[in-house]
Amino acid sequence: MGSRAAHRHVITTREDGTTLRRTEESMAGTLLGLFYNSAKLHAELTRWLDSIKTAAEARVATI
Repeated sequence: MGSRAAHRHVITTREDGTTLRRTEESMAGTLLGLFYNSAKLHAELTRWLDSIKTAAEARVATI
């Protein structure tokens, strides 16, 4: 009755100098769907991305 989850964050630099970050998610487990439906997972990944963006922008501001 265990569960497994893997997050893959792919960061690439675009030709125009901006950065693209893509998240890939894989989850498996009997009861995992009860705790993490698509909407909740999307909200959590969006929160995570917002946190990374805020930290990166704060870092750039100090350079």
